[in-house]
Amino acid sequence: MRNNRIVFLLVLAATSAILPLRAQAQVTVDSGAPQPTARQLYQQGQVAQTSEDYYGAIESYLEALKHNAAYLEPMIGLAQSYYSLDEYDIALKYAQQASRYAGNSSQVMNLQGRIFVGLGQIDKARAIYQQVLTMEPYNVEARIGLAELAVAQGNTDGALAQYQDAVRLEPQNRKALLSLALLYRSRGQADIAGKYIRLALEYHSGDPQVHMLAGEYYLAQGNTDEALRQAQTSLALRSDYPEAMLLVGEIYLQTGDFAKASATMDQLAAGYRGGDTGTSAGARPTPHVLAWYIRGLAQSRLGNTNDAIRSFQRLLAIDPGDEVARLAMEQVVKQNLPMESTDRDRFAKYHIDRAHAFENQNLFQHALFQYRQGLQIAPLSRDARLAFAELYRLEGFRAKYVSELDVLKNLGYTDKAITDRLEIYSSLLDGTVASDWNIDQFSVNRTNTSIMVFQNPVDSVLVHPLSAGYFGSYLRDLILGYELMTSPAAAADSVRFADAFAAARAKGSDYFVILRIDEGDRTVNLNATLYLSRTGTPTATFSVYRSGNDRVEKATARIAELIHAAIPVSGKLIARNFGQGLIDLGTMHGVTADESFDIVQAGRLSRNSDGSAFVYPPSALVGTFKVGRTDDAVAEGTITKQGVSDLVSVGDSVIPTPKEKSKQPPEPVSYPPLYQRLLTVH
Repeated sequence: MRNNRIVFLLVLAATSAILPLRAQAQVTVDSGAPQPTARQLYQQGQVAQTSEDYYGAIESYLEALKHNAAYLEPMIGLAQSYYSLDEYDIALKYAQQASRYAGNSSQVMNLQGRIFVGLGQIDKARAIYQQVLTMEPYNVEARIGLAELAVAQGNTDGALAQYQDAVRLEPQNRKALLSLALLYRSRGQADIAGKYIRLALEYHSGDPQVHMLAGEYYLAQGNTDEALRQAQTSLALRSDYPEAMLLVGEIYLQTGDFAKASATMDQLAAGYRGGDTGTSAGARPTPHVLAWYIRGLAQSRLGNTNDAIRSFQRLLAIDPGDEVARLAMEQVVKQNLPMESTDRDRFAKYHIDRAHAFENQNLFQHALFQYRQGLQIAPLSRDARLAFAELYRLEGFRAKYVSELDVLKNLGYTDKAITDRLEIYSSLLDGTVASDWNIDQFSVNRTNTSIMVFQNPVDSVLVHPLSAGYFGSYLRDLILGYELMTSPAAAADSVRFADAFAAARAKGSDYFVILRIDEGDRTVNLNATLYLSRTGTPTATFSVYRSGNDRVEKATARIAELIHAAIPVSGKLIARNFGQGLIDLGTMHGVTADESFDIVQAGRLSRNSDGSAFVYPPSALVGTFKVGRTDDAVAEGTITKQGVSDLVSVGDSVIPTPKEKSKQPPEPVSYPPLYQRLLTVH
C-alpha cells in the first residue's frame, strides 16, 4: 500500500542451520526460581523482532549477550533491529562484532552492505556485495542488495537488471518478485507490475504481506473490489497486521464508505500494541498515527467537523511533526468554522508562534509566510495581523506597515494602540516617493501573473492517503505569498495534462503547474513542471528533495521559490513628469536604486513560446528607465527616450534590462523514497 511503511527485516529462518548457537545452560538465582537461558532470551528476541517490536527485541538480545558475550545470533539480531530503527552506527557496531565470530558469512556481509548504504557509504556497500558474489556467484541476497543500491542512486534500470537476475536464480523469491512489482509501478508500468504481483500470489498465497501489497496494487489501478478482497485476505492470515488494516481504511475512504473507514481506524487505534508512543524527529508515522489521520478524513467527509478536528489533534499530540496531518486539520478549520469563531485564533497560534521564532532569528521570509498561514486561518485576528504588520515595519517597509494598520482599522479595530500608530507612521510617509507623486501605491492596478496549481494523485506516491490535494493547496498558498502573483482557482487534481491545460486556458491564467509528490516515511521529493497556459509548453521543471524536520514545508517553499524565479517580471509606467517617471514596482518587488528597465510600448509585450522570457518587436522599444528612489511598491527614475522622437507614454510596459543570471547551488541529493519503500519488503 502506498502508505505502508514496514521496516525491512531479514529472514532468520536459516540462521540456526548455518551458524552454531552459543547458548549457556539454564541459570538459577539463590531463590531457586529458573531464569531464562541465553538461548531462550534469543528466541524471545526473535519473536519480538518478527512482530516488529524492535525495542523488545533489543532488550532480549542484550540480555542474551549478558549471559554469553560470544553468542553470535543475538549480535546479528541487534544489528538487524538497530538497522530497522535507522540507527545505522550502532547497527554497524554489532554487525562488525558478529563478523568476528561468523567469518565470511554472506548473511552478515549482506547485512553490513545494507548498513553502509544507510550510512551513505555507497562504495563500501558495493564492495561488500561484490565480495559476496565473488565467493557465492548465485547469492540472491547480494544481488538484491545491489538492486537496492541502484535504486538508492536513482538507477532504476540497473535495479531492474539485478532483481531480474535474482528471479532467474530463484524464481519464487518473494522479496525479488514484490520489489519488481513496486519498481515497475514507480515507472508507470502497471501491467508488468501486475505480472509480478500475480506470481507472488501464486507462489506465496499464505503470506499476508503479499496480499497486502496486492491490495495496494489493485487500489492504485482503481479495482477497489479486488483491493478490498486482498486486504481482507491479508488480515485473515494475520489479524494483527496494522498496515493491512490501514489499507482497508483507505479503500473504504476512497469508495466513499466513510463510516466504515472511521470504524476500522477506531479498531486499529484502540488495539495497536504500541499505544500512543510518539515518533522521533523525521521518523516514519506508525500505523496508529496514520489511523487517526484516516479517521480525521473520514469524519470530515461525514460532516463531523469537531470529531475530525479532534482526530487530527490526537495525531498531532502523538506526532507534532506530522505536517500533512496539520495541513489536513487546518483545511477543515478554514472550510468549516465560522469566520468569527475564536477557535480559529487557537489553531492560528501554531503559525504565529513559529513566526515569532523565525523573527527572533532574523529569518524575515520564513516569519512572513508563517504569519500569512496564521492569517489564512484567522483573518480577523487583531494580534496576528498586528504582528504581521510589525514585521514589515521592522524590515523598513513603513508604507506597507501603514497599509496593514488600515486593514485593522477597516476590520473595526480602532483602539488607541492602532490609531496612534496609524497617525505616527502615516506622518512619517511625507517625502516618500508615493507621497511626492500623490499616489496610493497599494491600490495601483498592477500587472500580476496568474498561475494555477494542479496535483497528479495517480502518479504520486503518498504515505498519507488522499493527501495530494494538501500538497497542491500548500504550494498555491506559498506562491500567493509572493508579490505580483495571483491564482484564479483553488488547487485541483488533474491526472491528464490535457485536462490541466484546458482548465488553465479556460480560466485565462498565465501559467499552470502540475505537481507530483513522492512522499517517503522520512523524506519528500516534489516534482513540478511549470507550463505556459497559452501554448501548454513547459517553461521549467523542478525536483526538490528534503528529509527530516519540516521537510514538507522546506520542499514546497523551495518549489515555490523556483517557480517564482522562473517567471519573468513586468510592470508599468504609471506616471510621468517630463524626464522623470514612476513605475509600479518597488522595494517589495526586489527593485533597487540604479536598476535599469526597458520601456516597451503598451500592448506589444508578450511572452515567448515557453513563457521563460518577454519578447517584443525592436520597434516597440521606446526608451529606458533608470531607478533613482524606491518606495515599498513604486519606484521613481529617469526616462531616456529611444531614438529621435519621444514615444514614451504612461501605461507602457517596463521589464528589467536582461542581465546574466547568477548560478544557483545544486539541490541536495539523497535516496529516493522508493528506496525506503523497497526496504519494507521481506
